[in-house]
Amino acid sequence: MIRTLKCAVAALLGGILLAPAAQAEENYADYGVTKGWQVLAISQDGAFMRCSGASETFPFTLDYSAEGWVLTVDPPAGQPDEVNGTVDVDRASFEGTFYPLSNERYGMFMEDGLVEAIRTGSRLAVEINGEVVDTELKGSSAAMTKIEECTDNGGVPPKASKAGKSKAAALVESDAARMDATCPDVKAFPSVASDESAQIEFINASDIAISIYWVDFDGKLVDYAGTLPGESVTLDSFVGHNWIGKDFNGTCHSSILTVYPGKTSYEMY
Repeated sequence: MIRTLKCAVAALLGGILLAPAAQAEENYADYGVTKGWQVLAISQDGAFMRCSGASETFPFTLDYSAEGWVLTVDPPAGQPDEVNGTVDVDRASFEGTFYPLSNERYGMFMEDGLVEAIRTGSRLAVEINGEVVDTELKGSSAAMTKIEECTDNGGVPPKASKAGKSKAAALVESDAARMDATCPDVKAFPSVASDESAQIEFINASDIAISIYWVDFDGKLVDYAGTLPGESVTLDSFVGHNWIGKDFNGTCHSSILTVYPGKTSYEMY
């Protein structure tokens, strides 16, 4: 019974559980780059499996498939059949079990709370067998949005625009630059310097993932967080600072959102 349960959990790990040598090798294809993260589309025998993201400053990978999110790590000492671990994001702690994968790494399914914590957090630490690996979460929101897009598209990147490859590459490098006619001219709404702290809540009332951007003092967008449909996120800010909600396609789901004293709440459609 225990063995059957382990096999069931393993099978759900996006088809990447350790398997016999006769199993076909995985193929990796570049999907795109965002905020320093490389996103790869992974297939097997010509069939799309999942998308994965990693960066030079992130010693793990984030994998996403139809079954959900998986956090993968280097194999622990002894390479056991399974190993319990703890994942800490800022002040939140999550426990889970890591299983061996076909790419010689170990993976753990991530519950919704951990997914959101990684999307909006600042630091992540993984403890396995008493060993702790700690890292900064930089660009994770944009990376996870792009990994989800990759999976939704079956690993096939959007076609390059008629303007040419150079323009397409520039958009991939900077998701903040991808803005369509629904967006205001953010350069006209730079945040105002202030030392009066406050909070701002963003409620995603749309049917698509929305990234949250701060409009800095020069009118440039700075990626801060991400929300899935129906989710909300509250961020610390300052009175007079401006924000905006925008999806990966460049569609804005809010006007300029200004922070007022106390806590300001906005819905994004």
